[in-house]
Amino acid sequence: MTPLLQVSDLRVSFGRPRREVLHGISFSIAPGQRVGLIGESGSGKSVTALAVLGLLSETAAVTGSIRLAVPDGDGPTGRQLEVTTATEKQLAALRGDAYSMIFQEPMTALDPTMKVGRQVGELLGLHGHRIPGGSRSRVLEMLREVDLPEVGRIADSYPHQLSGGQRQRVLIAMALVNDPVLTICDEPTTALDVTAQAKVLQVLDRHFTQRSAATLFITHDLAVLAGVVDVAMVMLEGHVVEAGPIREVLADPWHPYTKGLVATSRLELARPGERLPTVADHFDRSIPVQGLREVPVSWEHRARVPGRPGGGA
Repeated sequence: MTPLLQVSDLRVSFGRPRREVLHGISFSIAPGQRVGLIGESGSGKSVTALAVLGLLSETAAVTGSIRLAVPDGDGPTGRQLEVTTATEKQLAALRGDAYSMIFQEPMTALDPTMKVGRQVGELLGLHGHRIPGGSRSRVLEMLREVDLPEVGRIADSYPHQLSGGQRQRVLIAMALVNDPVLTICDEPTTALDVTAQAKVLQVLDRHFTQRSAATLFITHDLAVLAGVVDVAMVMLEGHVVEAGPIREVLADPWHPYTKGLVATSRLELARPGERLPTVADHFDRSIPVQGLREVPVSWEHRARVPGRPGGGA
């Protein structure tokens, strides 16, 4: 089966002189697969996501290969588009349609001068989708699907008239309105309170389950990742340092950095008066980071850093 997304030796650098921020990232995502990308701020997660859809600024230097499967009406065709050499017209035909992205800032990602119903509906028109009953009916259907109340009122509201959680669900509706085969979720719950976060995760999980859709879910929160994805990739300083089924990564982390992430997420084990664990308790930042050269498509076995005990990915 042709992967929806195939990334090989992806390297991204910025500035003069050039400073490399992604160091040979390689991974694939198959149809219906839920893959999580976790790491601290500055680890390269969002740069990876933006590179996949060709959304990096012109100041970025990108090498390696990023291939997206080109679907037809019935699914992937076997043809692939090389993102690093594609024209903007070719990318625009896929972005927001077969491939979409949910951004992490619900307060700023929406156009403040346009009613949200029109913003959701615009994506239908951009990709030429004709909907029985008109685009308005599809917009209201999507707003219901993301569990928004009074969808008619919501559609006729401006972003500033909605709460943060409601705005985030509008962004989700925009990303999913064209039934994408792969959705990139870039920390979609970061700016939300716990209640709104739970609602957003529930909406996403239900959509991916019902549509058998694939996702690349980006977060710095292991607890969030555990409830959404099947496979986890751990990023550190522009490298993927560990990858495997999410349950195995959480139950038996191999890389010291992953061990630190897991330890700091288990606050229920903390005792009154004791110092809370930190990543630094497990990971020495003075040691140079080594990354995985290739993350297998099947995910049948844990992927580890080459040349280390138990490695061989």
